[in-house]
Amino acid sequence: MTSDPSIERRVSRLENETESIYELIDDFRTETRSRFDGIDATLTSSDARFDGIDSTLTASSQRSDRVETTLTAWDKRFDTIDASLAASSQRSDQVGGTLTALSKRSDQVEGTLTAVEATLTEVVRRLPEPS
Repeated sequence: MTSDPSIERRVSRLENETESIYELIDDFRTETRSRFDGIDATLTSSDARFDGIDSTLTASSQRSDRVETTLTAWDKRFDTIDASLAASSQRSDQVGGTLTALSKRSDQVEGTLTAVEATLTEVVRRLPEPS
């Protein structure tokens, strides 16, 4: 190498600049790693939060299924009650029809008894007086 002082200064400056560039690159790597670690932590935290939301939604879905099952069972019970009430209504109508028929029959019997009474009254009237 030559011993020209200006060349030595230039070489020294270049060496310093090269060293500065390497330091900047190292700082950049450190900063980049730190930022990526922060992003990774944020994503991990978000993943955990999404898992929590998913669990909550699954639990809500299960509760909705149980409510739907209960409502379906109630619907069947109401159908059974409705069928029983319809059968009772038909039975009540039959009883009402039977009572109406009995009332008519009773009216007929009463008419017959009234006619028999009238006939007996007439027979008694025609009987000779006891002496």
